[in-house]
Amino acid sequence: MSKGERQGGVVAGIILVLVGLVLLLINFGVFRPEILIATLGASFLVAYIFWRLLGFLIPGMILLWLGSAIALVGSDVLKAKDEGSIILIALGLAFVSIYAFMGRRRHWWPLIPGGILLILGIIILLISEGILPLTATQLFNIILSIALVLIGIWLIIRRFFYKS
Repeated sequence: MSKGERQGGVVAGIILVLVGLVLLLINFGVFRPEILIATLGASFLVAYIFWRLLGFLIPGMILLWLGSAIALVGSDVLKAKDEGSIILIALGLAFVSIYAFMGRRRHWWPLIPGGILLILGIIILLISEGILPLTATQLFNIILSIALVLIGIWLIIRRFFYKS
C-alpha cells in the first residue's frame, strides 16, 4: 500500500468517524440536524488540508458557514425577520474565507460572489432592523445603480490597463 493510499484511508476514516458521531448525537438529541451540515463542511476542510484541492475547500467553507448560520438562526439569539440576511452574510463569508484559505494559489473570483452576498445581506439586515428605512423598490434601484457604476468603472480600467 502506497503512502497516498494510506493517507487517503486515514482522511476517509476521520470523515466517517466525524459524520457518524454527529449523526449518533443527533439521534440522542444532543445536536440539532444543522450541526450535520457544519460537520460535513469541516470534513471537506480536513480533506482540503491533506490534499490541497479546491474541490474540497469550496464545499467545505460553504457548508461550514451555512451550517453555522442555520444553527444561529435556530437559536433564540436572532429575531425571525433576520434569518434571510444572516444566511446571505454567512454565504458571503464562506466565499471570502475561500479566498483567504487559498494561500499562494489565490484567485480573486471568490471575492465577487462573497462581496455581493455580504453587501446584500448587510443591507437587508439593516433594513429589517429599521436602521435603513428603504422599500424593496428603493433597494433594487440603489443596487442597480451601484452595479452599473461598478461595471462602468471595470470597463474603463480594463480598457486602459489590459491592452491586447
